[in-house]
Amino acid sequence: MSSAASYLPLLQRYFTRYGMTTYNVLGNIGLVFNMMLFLWPVFRRNPCSIYIFAASLTGLIGLNISTIPVIHALDHPNPSTVSVRFCELQFYFRHSFNQMMRTYFICACIDRYAISSGNKRIRSFSRFRIAVYIIISVPIFWFLLALWPNTLNTLENGRCGGKKGLSAIILSIYMTLVVGIIPLLGMIIFGLLMLKNLRNVRSRVQPNLMVGVSAPRIHKRDRDMTRMLLIEIVGYIITIAPFTINLLYQSATQTVTKSVDRQLIESFSTYFNGTFLIYMNNSFSFWIYICVSRTFRSEVKNLCLKCCKMISNQPTQWNTSVT
Repeated sequence: MSSAASYLPLLQRYFTRYGMTTYNVLGNIGLVFNMMLFLWPVFRRNPCSIYIFAASLTGLIGLNISTIPVIHALDHPNPSTVSVRFCELQFYFRHSFNQMMRTYFICACIDRYAISSGNKRIRSFSRFRIAVYIIISVPIFWFLLALWPNTLNTLENGRCGGKKGLSAIILSIYMTLVVGIIPLLGMIIFGLLMLKNLRNVRSRVQPNLMVGVSAPRIHKRDRDMTRMLLIEIVGYIITIAPFTINLLYQSATQTVTKSVDRQLIESFSTYFNGTFLIYMNNSFSFWIYICVSRTFRSEVKNLCLKCCKMISNQPTQWNTSVT
């Protein structure tokens, strides 16, 4: 067991050098495409598109703040383990931007639930003006809230993390709730509600319509967006759930005396679930969308053609026939 556990630090370096570097590059490419695409005329006035644009922008910043220092530390001193100020600032901005991304994604799910609802009052949430207000409010909320957990974080014995004692327990509870449980519940609840509404919409188009029930017209682009978000919810659950479980385990075993092998295994588990896996969800949205939706692939093709023709100074038109 000892010989097997001793290889885990080397395996962690391989994961960082090849795995994290790969999804950082692909994530940057995909998130830039997302931002360009969801600002073009075919999407611009759709509230869900605005949420996805905001999630892509904050996800891009959060991805690079979170992963570049880890990749840089492979061959250079890690600034977060030698500088208290860098440790505090990185935690503050990493937490703020990643939470903004998760919040915008949940807002996009709520928007898809609202637009597919048969209730007019619920459908009224899916409005451009409301989306703008929320997008402005979310950064203010997280930049203020993140100040408090940042006071519980410090640099001790070459490790950037929670202060020992009660502060570490409080920070662990906060991270479990705010990063793990609450976003997961929000995504699962509104994901199930979206599925329920989509089934209800299908039933309303059958010949036996109920009298007095208003049935919203769901365009193909809206249906595709809903499908894209549902698949992305699955990706979020896969990457966030292990992080939450790992935090709960750490809290439950803080006072347990552990062998060297167990410490190595837990250190690797903390890295894989709390660093490698959780930041991967910043990077996969574009690649999920392009795999799931033919409409999205068509718009990506239009975007690429438009960019090429703009470079060559040739006029072009958008293909907006898909509704």
